[in-house]
Amino acid sequence: MLKAKLQNMIARLRVDLATLQNATKALVLDAEEALDKYLGSPSAIAAMGSLKHNHSSTALTDGDNRTFYIIEGHDAALMSVTFDAPVSVGILTIRWKADFQARRVLVLLSPSVDGSSDWFIGAKDLQSHPCACSQLDVGGHDARRMRIILADAVHTSSVVGPVIAVTEIELSACQPQQR
Repeated sequence: MLKAKLQNMIARLRVDLATLQNATKALVLDAEEALDKYLGSPSAIAAMGSLKHNHSSTALTDGDNRTFYIIEGHDAALMSVTFDAPVSVGILTIRWKADFQARRVLVLLSPSVDGSSDWFIGAKDLQSHPCACSQLDVGGHDARRMRIILADAVHTSSVVGPVIAVTEIELSACQPQQR
């Protein structure tokens, strides 16, 4: 009986893992299409992180400037955010690790919890002179999901290639107004 339960649990975990792998591939493909259309065509994109947002905090990361997300050897990075409930997205602030900024940032929003064809551009920042902190006005669009695509690294290592590092991401968001 225990063996059958374990086998059943392993089978479900394999299905869940395959579903997660397919969803990650879809995220990367969607991000590559958006990058190609709006930011040029990077040769590689990496999933940097998946963040969860709740209404009690503006921080999407841990709030500690000593820690950071880093991507090495890829032309672009993708961070996906899932909101607990619909939010009206305001200002997105990205704090970069010194000298490891991305010159280009694209923010995609989706009003639905699932679905692959309802993404739209919330904001884009194509900066030639990156700074320590990027602020993007997302315009108050309502969303349930957000993808942040970072491309065109300022720093390129001779060993690993492009390097992008983010210390903090904050978001001003509120409950959407009832219509």
